[in-house]
Amino acid sequence: MEFIDLSTHDEIKVIDAKAFKGCSRLTEIVLPRELEIIEEQAFAECLNLKSIVFPATLKKIGDYAFANCVKLDSMSFSARSMDTIGQYAFANCEALEYLRLPSEKIDRIGHHAFIDCVGLKQVDLPSKIISTTPFIFARCNQLYEFSIHRESYYYIIINWNISIPSGYCNY
Repeated sequence: MEFIDLSTHDEIKVIDAKAFKGCSRLTEIVLPRELEIIEEQAFAECLNLKSIVFPATLKKIGDYAFANCVKLDSMSFSARSMDTIGQYAFANCEALEYLRLPSEKIDRIGHHAFIDCVGLKQVDLPSKIISTTPFIFARCNQLYEFSIHRESYYYIIINWNISIPSGYCNY
């Protein structure tokens, strides 16, 4: 199994599309402290990736960036806000049980961003999401708890087109 530490490589601002795609030996990666963008499919199909910490500088996670990382059970966002989480970005991350997104703001979460995260039980959403798309948490059948902030102006669509208005629970 393999651990990669890029934390001292401050010159890296972008991880290119498919850069680590299919790296089945990769179990953990520490991203560069100044990283701003993770492009499409950058870590897709890293079947043994278990843990990742996103730096405070991160602005965008591309489409399918972590799709099919079936053992990913821990991710942490240091950023207080982000621009984009792409469509299908974390699709089929089966081991993920708890998700705490950046605390203040995400401009856009793409459709099906967390589809088929079948182990997902709890989600803490930021206080403001500018734009959402349908079925962000589709087929996350164990999902039972959302923390939604009262000042949020959005809705979430789950599984069968159920919308949850802002301020519904745990604010």
